[in-house]
Amino acid sequence: MYRIYLKTSLAHYELTEKSRNSPKGLRFCNGLCQDFRAESKFSVHKNICKECRNLLGLAKKQIDDNKITLDQFKENPQIVNGLDIMIETKQVCKTCKQEHSMSSFEPKRRICKACRSIQTINRNNKDHETHIADIEKLKNNINDLKTFINHIPKDKLVLLISHFEVGRKSTDTKEKMVFNMVEHFKKLANPNSCLGGCGSMLEQQFSTCKKCERIEEKKITNNEISNLDFENNIEKFVSTLEILKKEEDIYNKKQIVMIARQLGLDPKQSIKKRRCYYYD
Repeated sequence: MYRIYLKTSLAHYELTEKSRNSPKGLRFCNGLCQDFRAESKFSVHKNICKECRNLLGLAKKQIDDNKITLDQFKENPQIVNGLDIMIETKQVCKTCKQEHSMSSFEPKRRICKACRSIQTINRNNKDHETHIADIEKLKNNINDLKTFINHIPKDKLVLLISHFEVGRKSTDTKEKMVFNMVEHFKKLANPNSCLGGCGSMLEQQFSTCKKCERIEEKKITNNEISNLDFENNIEKFVSTLEILKKEEDIYNKKQIVMIARQLGLDPKQSIKKRRCYYYD
């Protein structure tokens, strides 16, 4: 489907061959780029990078609205951004020595995006095995482990999280990733400790206590209901408040404000959401 918007693109067998021989950590973008891009630039099971998909999405909308024609977009993809003139200037990459269009370079860079992606991957892979070995040495000393992990750059930490199968969200901050790594090794060191993080010791290894299960159920429930429904049932939620630990983030910011007002407090709307603690 996307090929109708492109002047040139690889056939299926050509793309398969390119993908098979692509450098580690890179994928070939069969969109407007027609070049290698970092795997992080692609959505799952997509053959074109996110940037190209966004441009094609804009093109489809503007073509449907009769603002531009398909031929105009093929000749000048940047027309969707209001650029009526096609820039044909090319530049030689300082690293691969190949000639690329200006769109293949970031502003004020003389190294193309593909080569910069390779450099980033090589930089992140550097010392990876050493980091793994050091973490294995420190995993039974939680304080030293936390200090060590805090000194690892975020991009390298992402690779380590994947190696140790800790799990993470794309929105996780470095602080959150460090916390998750430390908690992961805490649980491995104390397999009878509750997985919910309350510190209770259980007979069954790698299990969760009843209280933490209830808290997790509340998290899921609160994420599913709308803020309007929450406000309509605010008395019920306030009556079931429990003491929470720092990690137990059940409510979103608006819900916390509603609860605070129901309790007669006067929260400031200008402050960022913070972890909240509720006491009897």
